[in-house]
Amino acid sequence: MFRYGMTLMLAGGLLAGCSTGEVARVEDEAREQISYAATAKYPGQARTSDAIKLTAVDDPDGRTLTIYNVTDNAIGPSTIWVNGAFVYRISGIAPRAAVQISHAELLQAGPGTGDLKALDQSARKVEIETADGLFTVQGPSREG
Repeated sequence: MFRYGMTLMLAGGLLAGCSTGEVARVEDEAREQISYAATAKYPGQARTSDAIKLTAVDDPDGRTLTIYNVTDNAIGPSTIWVNGAFVYRISGIAPRAAVQISHAELLQAGPGTGDLKALDQSARKVEIETADGLFTVQGPSREG
């Protein structure tokens, strides 16, 4: 019960601390990402898969992480994990397509309140959590 209450206070604090100054102005997607990150737990033990072949490219100067799906298989709704501590939920990645995530969108999982950009970290390890488990992502390579 205490953890649940702390999670609600954290989520409320994050929403209240947004640059808009008003919770009502926080977009629904951002609100969902914040709520998810507040309760997310790193599952650990990533494995490889013949069906899931993704490559990550980190652009520290542009503060973005791009994840490329290099297969002919679509990736469904998933969670991107960076450094085992930062999360971002995606709706999926089409075959031979990519998704780009701002470092500021990679939120610290659990009771933390930071993001990859605010904590001035770079992506060192990228993984994807699907309905089938946690899988490794190749890279990240560095752009620029």
